[in-house]
Amino acid sequence: MREIREYDEEFEQDALRSLKDGRLTSEKVEEILRSAKEAMFPKDVHYLHFEANLSLKEIAEKLQVSVFKVYRCFKENNWTPNGSTVKKEIDEKTIRYLYDERGLSQQEIADELDVSLSTVYRRFKEYDIKPRRIESRDEIDSQRIHHLHFEKGLTFSEIGEKMGISRRTITRIFNDQQWKAEGQFAYPSEEERALAAKERAKKFRLKIQEKRDSLFGTVCRCCGVDKTEFNISLPIHRKDGTEHEKDALWRLEYLNSVIPDEWVALCVPCHHGVTWLQKKRGIEWDSVESMLSFVQEKLETESYTIPNDAMVSEVYREVKKGFEGRTSDLLRAIVGETCHFCGVYYKEKILVTHRKDGKSHEKNLFRSEENLKFLIPDEWVSLCRKHHRYVHWAMDTLGMQWSGLVNEL
Repeated sequence: MREIREYDEEFEQDALRSLKDGRLTSEKVEEILRSAKEAMFPKDVHYLHFEANLSLKEIAEKLQVSVFKVYRCFKENNWTPNGSTVKKEIDEKTIRYLYDERGLSQQEIADELDVSLSTVYRRFKEYDIKPRRIESRDEIDSQRIHHLHFEKGLTFSEIGEKMGISRRTITRIFNDQQWKAEGQFAYPSEEERALAAKERAKKFRLKIQEKRDSLFGTVCRCCGVDKTEFNISLPIHRKDGTEHEKDALWRLEYLNSVIPDEWVALCVPCHHGVTWLQKKRGIEWDSVESMLSFVQEKLETESYTIPNDAMVSEVYREVKKGFEGRTSDLLRAIVGETCHFCGVYYKEKILVTHRKDGKSHEKNLFRSEENLKFLIPDEWVSLCRKHHRYVHWAMDTLGMQWSGLVNEL
C-alpha cells in the first residue's frame, strides 16, 4: 500500500504541474487521475486482502467503496477470497447456539460475528437450519417504516437493523405502497441528519396539508372563517361523530382512502362545539347543517338590565332567611352550586352564571346583593367555563335556544 500511495502522489503532482503549465485542461487532468485510480484499485484490493489480511468488508471501508465493488474486483480477476477463517468462525454449533438458544435474528447474528447478512443466509442453507417464521408484510408496521425513511432519513439497511427485518422486505413494502424511495441518505454528522430529517418532515407535512385543503377546503363550515386569512388550525371532523385516530388524517395513505363528503372542516371552537352537541346532546350533523342554513348571520341581542318595576323574588326571600355569607355564596344558593351539564361543584371548578335567553349583561351585575333581590332564578343557570363556551357557541353560531340544548338528549 505504501508503494502505491507514493506512486499515486508522484503521478498526481505531475498531472497538476501539467495543468499549471497549461499543457492539459482541468477536465483532462481529472480524467487522467480517475483512470489512474481505477487502474490501481485491483492492486490495492489484492494487497489489502492477501498481504494485510483484511476482509472484503474491511477493504470496502478502507477504500470507501461498496462491498459489491470489491467482490466484483475479485470476480473479474478470478481471485478466491480467503474465506476459511470466516467459515470457521460461524460453524454449525455457533450458529445454532446464537439462533436457537440466544434467540438472535439473522441480522443480529451477522452483527455478532462481524460478517455480512448474506453469509449468514448461506450458512443457514448449508447447515439446513430452518428460519423462524418472518412476520408477514401485513403484520409489519408500514407507517413506522415510512416515518423512519421519509422523516428520519434512515436508509433501508438502517431501518432493517432498527426493526429487525430484511432490506428485501422493506423494498417489497415500498413496492406494495407505491412509495418512491428518496435514495440512500448519508450525512457527515448526526446534527446534519437531524436537520435534514426536520426539513423532510416539514416538506412532507406541507404536502399532507395541501392534500387536506384540496379534499376539505380551507373555510370552517360553521362560522365561515378562512384559515388562509387568519393563520389558524382547521381540524377535520367526521360528520357521523364516530371516533378516529387523532393523526389519521395526517397520513397520506389514510387520506387517499377517505370519502370527502363524510368529513367537514371546522375551526377549533366550532369543532369543540359540534363534538359536544353530537356526543353529549345527541344532535346529528344534519340538524347542525340545517340550523346553519337558517342562521345567515349572527344576530345581536340586547343587553339584560334589571327592569325598573322588578319585584323582589320569592326565592331570594326564602334563601335569605337566616342566611349568613358572602354575596357570591348567596348567588350560588339561588341559581345553583353545580354546572347544569357536567355537575361539577363550584369548589372544584369556577362556575359562570349564564342567562338562558343568551342576553349579555354587565360583569359586575351580581357583585351587589341589591341586584340579587330582583333576580328570577328560572332565567339563569350555573355553568362551568367549558360548557359556558359551548352554550354561547351554539346560541351565537347556530341560533339555538336554551330549550333546544337541554331537551335534545
